[in-house]
Amino acid sequence: MNTTYIDIIAEVKLKSPSHGSFKIPNLKKLIISYEDGGANMISVITDKERFGGSLDLLKKVRELTSLPILRKDFLSTKKDMDETLEAGATCVLVIARDHTHNKTLELTKYALSIGLEVLVELHNKKDFSLINKLPKEAKIGINNRDLVTLKTDSNFAISFLDKIPDDRYIVAESGFSKPEELATYSKKINAALIGSSLLTSSNPAKLLSQLKKTALAKELTFARNQQRISYFGEYGGQFIPELLIKPLQEVEFAFNKFKNDKAFINKLNVLLDTYAGRPTPLYKAENLSRELKFNLYLKREDLLHGGAHKTNNTLGQGLLADAMGKKELIAETGAGQHGVAVAMIGALLKKKVKIFMGARDIERQHLNVQRMKLYGAEVVSVTSGSKTLKDAINEALRYYSANSKNTFYIFGTAAGPHPFPTIVRHFQSIIGTESREQILNETKQLPTIVCACVGGGSNAIGIFSAFINDETVKLIGVEAAGGASLTNGTPAILHGSRSYCLQDSNGSISESQSISAGLDYPGVGPEHSKLKDIKRVIYTTATDAQALYAFKKLSKDEGIIPALESSHALAYVLSLKGKLPRTATVIVNLSGRGDKDLTTVEKYI
Repeated sequence: MNTTYIDIIAEVKLKSPSHGSFKIPNLKKLIISYEDGGANMISVITDKERFGGSLDLLKKVRELTSLPILRKDFLSTKKDMDETLEAGATCVLVIARDHTHNKTLELTKYALSIGLEVLVELHNKKDFSLINKLPKEAKIGINNRDLVTLKTDSNFAISFLDKIPDDRYIVAESGFSKPEELATYSKKINAALIGSSLLTSSNPAKLLSQLKKTALAKELTFARNQQRISYFGEYGGQFIPELLIKPLQEVEFAFNKFKNDKAFINKLNVLLDTYAGRPTPLYKAENLSRELKFNLYLKREDLLHGGAHKTNNTLGQGLLADAMGKKELIAETGAGQHGVAVAMIGALLKKKVKIFMGARDIERQHLNVQRMKLYGAEVVSVTSGSKTLKDAINEALRYYSANSKNTFYIFGTAAGPHPFPTIVRHFQSIIGTESREQILNETKQLPTIVCACVGGGSNAIGIFSAFINDETVKLIGVEAAGGASLTNGTPAILHGSRSYCLQDSNGSISESQSISAGLDYPGVGPEHSKLKDIKRVIYTTATDAQALYAFKKLSKDEGIIPALESSHALAYVLSLKGKLPRTATVIVNLSGRGDKDLTTVEKYI
């Protein structure tokens, strides 16, 4: 016998036409009380005119909880759905009464296609003719509130339940303040949405708990209480639509299985050696060392096949995709190096490859686009938003949501939802492992400083990983001054993970700006966010001008053309001239080569 109690969707709203304003002196305390009472989802009303809400309110709630979030508003466009997903909601309300049937279907299908869950709210007999046309994934809501008189009847929805097929997830909305009112719905619905009674209760947790234990669910529920899944301190997590939960669970299972599998490890190591060209050398820059008056070493990831550190990760994830039987690889890319690396591995493994890249980045990284196409990849130009890396990730996640059965998403940086930050760190840790061994063989001691550029943070976490426990080694992460999430940002949810992000006063994610496409990202990986908070890594910035100077300096003084990304790290190290003892040893992770950036750089020379 099914003994699962119904899900409770606990609502946050600042006012309502029927009640007036609600007093919420401490939003964090309210959310905690909802969690303590057993809420399965939080509903946030963002309508400003009638309910005093906003997307900013939703984002604040998102920062306070890992529970799924329903956005309630009078939404009517695909852009509304895009904004809902980007704000951190996992489910969206579509009110049938506000649209024609065709429009309701269009909005529902679009929201599902980008990875949102959808609650379609029905109000009258005419609305119910829609049910058989709606995708089965859509949840059905019945509002007990009369939208004309604003009065509620807690039994209103009962009369319509027999019109809904048994395989649909049903939510009864409004009008519940006492356990006996909810008891009549036992075994007839999956969830109840409760707002005003909780917001006016002196003990919301107690009331919620009492209500929750009143009625059994019609069948096993779909909403889930998102536990603290793979957090780095207060950062990370898996803030994703329901459609992505199973695919990412499958990826995590496969990763945990194969990362310790001897045959898998051997195959990866052989390819890293014979195909990628590992180990990469640790080169002492003699000319610059003499000028700077300390010992400067460059970890030459620019010499890796493909021209950047990205190959370490794409080989590992590509083999993982192969082991899982996936036929298509997809990826996002900013500077293009990750896209090149995925296209390269796709050719090696005979996989179909689709690369999502911002239109602005396509223009400034034309050489890498040509390389991707030469390897046989399809390059999808993303024209939304700032037309850069952030928007490319958005489009890649949408595509993955709809095509995960046969597709593997090779995430390029140590950010995004779990398990991506952990997987990328694992495959990039070889940079740090080699560097540590090489510097000890060369100097018989650990380095004074290890420095790397930070965008999403994969090359930096790769080299830092081997030195984090060495307290004598100073770790420096250098961001682009126009995209400095760690330096100038605050915690927020972006691309399924909580980390430091650039955002405006309303809590909206701000656009970043950098001459370097790979650092032109308004967020950062969650482990970097933790390392900032515990002060294990010092994060600073370099301007476009400083990076350009370092780019030209290394080219002329050592005959090595660095990527503009790596040039930011080098710029910081050049500023240390005369500030360190002659015996000091500094390692800069030269994460990529700079021929891809020549078109950009020549505009400034």
